[in-house]
Amino acid sequence: MTAQLYLNGQLVGDVAVHGWHGPWGFGEFEPRSAFAAFAPLFAEWSRLMHANPGRLSRDNAAQLRAIENRMYALHGRIWLVEAREWRRVDIVNIDGCMIEWKEGWAADAAAPGTPATRPPEVHAR
Repeated sequence: MTAQLYLNGQLVGDVAVHGWHGPWGFGEFEPRSAFAAFAPLFAEWSRLMHANPGRLSRDNAAQLRAIENRMYALHGRIWLVEAREWRRVDIVNIDGCMIEWKEGWAADAAAPGTPATRPPEVHAR
Protein backbone atom coordinates (compact mmCIF):
# COMPACT_ATOMS: atom_id res chain seq x y z
CA MET A 1 0.00 0.00 0.00
CA THR A 2 1.24 3.49 -0.74
CA ALA A 3 0.55 6.70 1.13
CA GLN A 4 1.47 10.35 1.20
CA LEU A 5 2.56 12.16 4.36
CA TYR A 6 1.37 15.72 4.99
CA LEU A 7 2.84 17.87 7.77
CA ASN A 8 1.27 21.23 8.52
CA GLY A 9 -0.66 21.01 5.27
CA GLN A 10 2.38 20.32 3.07
CA LEU A 11 3.01 17.13 1.12
CA VAL A 12 6.41 16.14 2.51
CA GLY A 13 6.89 12.59 1.29
CA ASP A 14 5.70 9.26 0.00
CA VAL A 15 5.32 6.17 2.16
CA ALA A 16 5.50 2.50 1.26
CA VAL A 17 3.26 1.19 4.04
CA HIS A 18 4.45 -2.10 5.50
CA GLY A 19 1.64 -2.48 8.04
CA TRP A 20 0.20 -1.53 11.41
CA HIS A 21 0.62 -2.72 14.96
CA GLY A 22 -2.28 -1.29 16.96
CA PRO A 23 -2.43 2.47 16.32
CA TRP A 24 1.15 2.51 14.95
CA GLY A 25 1.80 2.37 11.22
CA PHE A 26 5.23 1.72 9.78
CA GLY A 27 6.99 1.65 6.44
CA GLU A 28 9.60 3.30 4.25
CA PHE A 29 9.73 7.05 3.67
CA GLU A 30 10.78 8.86 0.50
CA PRO A 31 11.03 12.62 1.14
CA ARG A 32 9.82 15.30 -1.24
CA SER A 33 11.34 18.78 -1.40
CA ALA A 34 8.97 20.22 1.24
CA PHE A 35 10.43 17.80 3.81
CA ALA A 36 13.59 19.95 3.96
CA ALA A 37 11.83 22.32 6.38
CA PHE A 38 11.18 19.44 8.80
CA ALA A 39 14.34 17.37 8.27
CA PRO A 40 16.44 19.04 11.01
CA LEU A 41 13.84 18.18 13.66
CA PHE A 42 13.82 14.49 12.71
CA ALA A 43 17.61 14.39 12.29
CA GLU A 44 18.08 15.72 15.83
CA TRP A 45 15.55 13.20 17.19
CA SER A 46 17.43 10.40 15.42
CA ARG A 47 20.82 11.63 16.66
CA LEU A 48 19.63 11.66 20.27
CA MET A 49 17.92 8.26 19.98
CA HIS A 50 21.13 6.68 18.72
CA ALA A 51 23.60 8.72 20.85
CA ASN A 52 24.31 5.96 23.36
CA PRO A 53 23.67 2.24 23.04
CA GLY A 54 22.72 2.16 26.71
CA ARG A 55 20.56 4.36 28.85
CA LEU A 56 19.83 7.99 27.84
CA SER A 57 21.63 10.63 29.84
CA ARG A 58 19.44 13.14 31.69
CA ASP A 59 20.57 15.89 29.32
CA ASN A 60 19.76 13.82 26.21
CA ALA A 61 16.43 12.76 27.73
CA ALA A 62 15.49 16.40 28.36
CA GLN A 63 16.48 17.37 24.80
CA LEU A 64 14.58 14.40 23.40
CA ARG A 65 11.47 15.35 25.39
CA ALA A 66 11.62 18.90 23.97
CA ILE A 67 12.00 17.59 20.41
CA GLU A 68 9.14 15.12 20.84
CA ASN A 69 6.93 17.96 22.11
CA ARG A 70 7.69 19.79 18.84
CA MET A 71 6.90 16.61 16.90
CA TYR A 72 3.52 16.31 18.66
CA ALA A 73 2.79 19.92 17.67
CA LEU A 74 3.01 19.07 13.96
CA HIS A 75 -0.33 18.70 12.21
CA GLY A 76 0.05 15.38 10.42
CA ARG A 77 -2.16 13.45 8.03
CA ILE A 78 -1.61 10.40 5.88
CA TRP A 79 -3.43 9.90 2.59
CA LEU A 80 -3.79 6.17 1.84
CA VAL A 81 -3.69 6.20 -1.94
CA GLU A 82 -5.35 2.88 -2.80
CA ALA A 83 -7.96 3.15 -0.03
CA ARG A 84 -8.61 6.81 -0.89
CA GLU A 85 -8.72 7.53 2.81
CA TRP A 86 -7.25 10.13 5.17
CA ARG A 87 -5.77 9.13 8.54
CA ARG A 88 -4.97 11.58 11.33
CA VAL A 89 -1.40 11.35 12.63
CA ASP A 90 -0.79 12.19 16.29
CA ILE A 91 2.99 11.82 16.02
CA VAL A 92 5.39 10.67 13.34
CA ASN A 93 8.98 9.46 13.68
CA ILE A 94 11.25 9.48 10.64
CA ASP A 95 14.67 7.90 11.02
CA GLY A 96 16.50 7.79 7.70
CA CYS A 97 14.19 5.94 5.32
CA MET A 98 12.19 4.35 8.16
CA ILE A 99 8.91 5.90 9.24
CA GLU A 100 6.44 5.12 11.98
CA TRP A 101 3.36 7.10 12.92
CA LYS A 102 0.72 6.89 15.59
CA GLU A 103 -2.78 7.34 14.26
CA GLY A 104 -5.34 9.23 16.29
CA TRP A 105 -9.05 8.70 16.09
CA ALA A 106 -11.01 11.27 14.16
CA ALA A 107 -14.48 11.05 12.66
CA ASP A 108 -13.02 12.79 9.62
CA ALA A 109 -9.26 13.13 9.36
CA ALA A 110 -9.52 15.15 6.17
CA ALA A 111 -8.83 18.84 6.25
CA PRO A 112 -11.91 20.98 6.88
CA GLY A 113 -13.96 21.11 3.69
CA THR A 114 -12.04 18.25 2.07
CA PRO A 115 -14.14 15.17 1.33
CA ALA A 116 -12.43 11.97 2.48
CA THR A 117 -12.73 10.48 -1.02
CA ARG A 118 -11.03 13.39 -2.76
CA PRO A 119 -7.35 12.75 -3.46
CA PRO A 120 -4.92 15.53 -2.65
CA GLU A 121 -3.54 17.70 -5.40
CA VAL A 122 -0.63 16.20 -7.25
CA HIS A 123 2.61 17.94 -6.36
CA ALA A 124 5.92 17.70 -8.13
CA ARG A 125 8.73 16.01 -6.24
